[in-house]
Amino acid sequence: MPRLDPQATIMIVDDEPENLHVLHEILKSRKHRVVAFPSGELALKAAVAAPPDVVLLDIRMPVMDGYEVCRRFKADKKLRDIPILFLSALTGSSEKIDAFAAGAVDYLQKPLSEVEVLARVETHLRLRRYTLELERLVKERSEALEESNRRLKVLDGAG
Repeated sequence: MPRLDPQATIMIVDDEPENLHVLHEILKSRKHRVVAFPSGELALKAAVAAPPDVVLLDIRMPVMDGYEVCRRFKADKKLRDIPILFLSALTGSSEKIDAFAAGAVDYLQKPLSEVEVLARVETHLRLRRYTLELERLVKERSEALEESNRRLKVLDGAG
């Protein structure tokens, strides 16, 4: 699988140190920049200061669960478009539905498969890159169209 952006920043949020370590090692194998946080509060503060490209987020955490962390990301204009992938040992469909309702783009079940984690992270990085490029092109074209309309109005008024 080709590596898309070796400088992509992947944020991991999980209260279990072992999970943070395992995910960190998996993602570092692709040369991504990995930042890990044991709580949602710390992750939110860090994300506001330096938004990541993708977030891997555990559901069950003390104080603030993953659903609430996700809702806060989605409520923040600066963070709302960052893809969030939930990680959980919860296997029920209601947990998955709640994850997507909170704003997640994907759901990975624990125990995690290295191949699956890498495939899904790379997919969401690619989708994010394409989305950002499309938004840039639309903005560029809209500005060009506005300039053309302004020129036409000037020419129309001159004639």
